[in-house]
Amino acid sequence: MSGSCFIGITWLIRKKEGVVYRFNSEIKHGEDLLFFLSIAHSGVYTAIDSRIYEYLMRPGSAMSDLKGLEKGYQTLEDELGTWNQVTTGQLSQFRKRWKKIMVKSYLKAGKINEALRLRVS
Repeated sequence: MSGSCFIGITWLIRKKEGVVYRFNSEIKHGEDLLFFLSIAHSGVYTAIDSRIYEYLMRPGSAMSDLKGLEKGYQTLEDELGTWNQVTTGQLSQFRKRWKKIMVKSYLKAGKINEALRLRVS
């Protein structure tokens, strides 16, 4: 949740026998991050420097649906707000980061009013 963290699909999870892993199918965006955060407390993780995953954005992809992306971030923030281990400061920092991402995304798409709406709220 700190500024040193990168939000993205950067984790590979080794399944543990007897553990059921499920994404929240109610949300279209942010479900992967919510999933990773929800299981993080139960495992030990390490990092590697090599790239093991690449993606391509294309028209019609989930990442091109900016309204859905914004809703996903808001849903993720709402869920994290119910977690006792997430502080008000961490939640505020997350909110600033996702809104900054959305402002840039809306501006890149030429949706100035949407960017301004997020900037003033």
